[in-house]
Amino acid sequence: MGGGPAGAALAGLLAKRGWSVALVHDDRNRHATPVETLLPASLPALERCGLAAVVRAACEPDTRRHGACWEDAEWVWQPRERPGFVVQRARLDAALRAFATTHGAALWRGTVVALAGSALAHEVVVLASGQHHTLRARTVALATGRRPLRHLLPTTIVATGPETAAFALQGDALPDARQLATVEAARAGWSWWIGHDEGGSGVVVADLADVRQRGRARVLAEVLHSSRGSAATLRTATLVGAVRATARALATEQPVLLLGDAASTLDPLASQGT
Repeated sequence: MGGGPAGAALAGLLAKRGWSVALVHDDRNRHATPVETLLPASLPALERCGLAAVVRAACEPDTRRHGACWEDAEWVWQPRERPGFVVQRARLDAALRAFATTHGAALWRGTVVALAGSALAHEVVVLASGQHHTLRARTVALATGRRPLRHLLPTTIVATGPETAAFALQGDALPDARQLATVEAARAGWSWWIGHDEGGSGVVVADLADVRQRGRARVLAEVLHSSRGSAATLRTATLVGAVRATARALATEQPVLLLGDAASTLDPLASQGT
């Protein structure tokens, strides 16, 4: 259940091994930025599980310079000998779903509205084309992203980080900044930047209590104005989205596999090679 990277990849790998698989995708795109990146450190895992060829065909080599700066330390830049990939999520997700169907998975375009069953069998009710359909399955995996699962099954939060909010921004950038991807800590939070042909996009993550107390505009300005890197170019950027972004790990006593962001999130950028 869920046609993003986690769900589509699992569906394809299981179908390739001979399993009978139904992949349910609600046809919604949830992408905060025009492009993302896959860092080189994630490539060995893709090789081991057999997805490297799919990713290479759907993505472009990443020529950006990647750097990180934590606290008051100096910038640390990744070596450029082995580049990662530039990811257009809609294109990559579609390629992974095609990988699944090529190996025999059945793609259902609809929304899961109910889930019931036992350790031996499940019934999944899918709303597709205005009609309800019941799929019977031996095993169910939920890869539905960060959205709450309460309407499908009971879950327990087993670990959580500080309450944070994430703000997505887009704006213009100098030519040099369009060739950078950086992450940087600040006193009031941290920022992530990726340059692209349209200028650049960024995400600022801040303490939710601080945002409520001092106001969103003040906290964002403090993070951006304290930046020593590319995020400083976002001072006049447009806010395009905001979500609660608290890191968490979920569990359920039901015989259902939670996968990807539905199971755990480190931050709103959990696609960055985690």
